[in-house]
Amino acid sequence: MPEEQPTYVSLGTTSMAPVAFGAPLAAGLLADALGFAAVFVTATAAGAVALALLVGRV
Repeated sequence: MPEEQPTYVSLGTTSMAPVAFGAPLAAGLLADALGFAAVFVTATAAGAVALALLVGRV
């Protein structure tokens, strides 16, 4: 329903806020502890999982 679209968008944005806030902090801590290579490996693994979920579910 078109009248529910603003609610859907605002709830989606609000639910993503903790991830958008925490991901850079976690990446910084990981880079400090293990170096930038660990950050890139983690990001690559997360991207591969996301791609697999996209291909598998869509």
